[in-house]
Amino acid sequence: MVALLAEAEFQFNREPRSIGPASDAITLHYSLISGLITGPRIHLTVIPEGAGEWCTIRGDGIVSVESKCMLFTPREDIVLVVVNGVYDAGDNGYVEALDGSLLVTATANLAVRFFTSALDYMWLNKTQYTAAGERDYSGGSLGFRLLELE
Repeated sequence: MVALLAEAEFQFNREPRSIGPASDAITLHYSLISGLITGPRIHLTVIPEGAGEWCTIRGDGIVSVESKCMLFTPREDIVLVVVNGVYDAGDNGYVEALDGSLLVTATANLAVRFFTSALDYMWLNKTQYTAAGERDYSGGSLGFRLLELE
């Protein structure tokens, strides 16, 4: 059984740093400006200077995502979240990224891990979570539902 743990909303700088293109992919880095992960048992706020998203876009529009973010608990303890997965930017995603106009809304399928020594949140360390949502490149946002297996 799958249960909803939290909902997340992150806001990124819309102007990425581009690495490439290489022969078969483009890598983009987006700095994270703000964000929240909230649910009945969890409330985390992004520490902006401790976060970023690296996207490698293949020729078929599939984006391989790697992200690390530091977040504050309500007591200002630190939680690290590591996100890996894929976005589907569509058949034109690679071409749009080449000319700097990646403006699509892409479906997001993610694996999420947390690391912390915060006593109230150490339970997060014990599970790998899954998430599904959307990455809106034109608006600079990522929204997802964080799910756990029961």
